[in-house]
Amino acid sequence: MFFARASTVKFLMTVFLMVSPTAFADVEPTATRDYLNFLIRLNNSSPLEHAASRGTMGLSFGLGFGVYHHGVDSDILREHWRSPTQDNSDNQADRNRLAIPRLYVHKGLPASLDVGMVLGQEIATKAKLISGYLQWTAIEGLGMPAVGVRGSLSRLMGLATTDASAMGVDGIISYSVLNMLTVYTTIGLSRHQMEVRSGQDYGTDFGLTKTGEGSLEKVLLGRSRSFGLQFVLLPPFFVSTAEVQMNGDSTLNYLAKISVGI
Repeated sequence: MFFARASTVKFLMTVFLMVSPTAFADVEPTATRDYLNFLIRLNNSSPLEHAASRGTMGLSFGLGFGVYHHGVDSDILREHWRSPTQDNSDNQADRNRLAIPRLYVHKGLPASLDVGMVLGQEIATKAKLISGYLQWTAIEGLGMPAVGVRGSLSRLMGLATTDASAMGVDGIISYSVLNMLTVYTTIGLSRHQMEVRSGQDYGTDFGLTKTGEGSLEKVLLGRSRSFGLQFVLLPPFFVSTAEVQMNGDSTLNYLAKISVGI
């Protein structure tokens, strides 16, 4: 058992050293690349959880949000980041950041396993972000760092011309001080499948026709890092978590939540 866990730690450390916060993809026009990187960042959802199992009695619910800065061309964003019922001329999504509220559910299982779900919806377009994950804590103990692995599936839906799904794996290392303050870091790899269909006006920016018949389909790989801080506001029930995430084009994402549970 000791050697198996030591091998897990060695593997995670190797991945941590090899991975940098950049996305790699085929060479694309700038407008296309910016939008696809934006989708990668949005669809790489984090549960804001460190590497520790909650046990079979563990259950928590949380409310939070994510703030995503971007450099996507405003015309591209108005055309492709809109609901099916929105006209692009009425779409006000030309701001340089999006804030997405989220609901978090986390449940402990036997054998150091945890499972959870994250649900988000962007206010202006009603675009939905849904992800589920399974986490295994390989190493944890009093006074020592905890090490875990998390696998996830994510889906972005509800937009007129854009669909995206992703699967990913993250290594997690965390350290807790008196079970009140926990710092953690993650390193991750993800695979993203995206489709952008021709819209009303700006489909040609993606090499598409303006007739609504064309589509751009891409499968891209992403790398990410994050650093988080969790503080117990009222033991053991109320917990606050904040995380800074670096995805794709190295632009920072800011996430936070307050959760209630055991």
